[in-house]
Amino acid sequence: MRTREQADLLRDRYLEADVPLARLAEGEFYWHEVVGVSVRTVTGEELGSIADVFRVGGGEVYVVRGGTRGEVLVPAVRAVILDFRPRDGVVVVDGGVLGLDEVQPRRPWGRRSSKRLVGEPAASADAGQSLSDASTVASTPGESAGTDR
Repeated sequence: MRTREQADLLRDRYLEADVPLARLAEGEFYWHEVVGVSVRTVTGEELGSIADVFRVGGGEVYVVRGGTRGEVLVPAVRAVILDFRPRDGVVVVDGGVLGLDEVQPRRPWGRRSSKRLVGEPAASADAGQSLSDASTVASTPGESAGTDR
């Protein structure tokens, strides 16, 4: 393109370029090579596949969707990603570093009830104590922790 008018014809259009892969250094990948690769944890849990990549500051973040956890944001750093071979379809992350503990079952949505769910512990007798009662007990001299009498 040699003129501004020629460039204006391409305004608001999506452009792609064929770029030879040989230009990249070892261990570098284009974003389009990363999108679609499945991601799992070191324990073998499938988190989904990389749906998008975005840049934050000087680093990249992979948006992983499709697993039981919903959307998981994975920073592209060595402390999180332990095995990164997108051309082989392999991305392994450390779930502990990401704070991915065991999936906790959620209470079902819908009508709220005073009935407890199967498997839930029964409420203790102390659970009904009001906040004002609790503060009164805690402020009674000699009763609070650390006070000697």
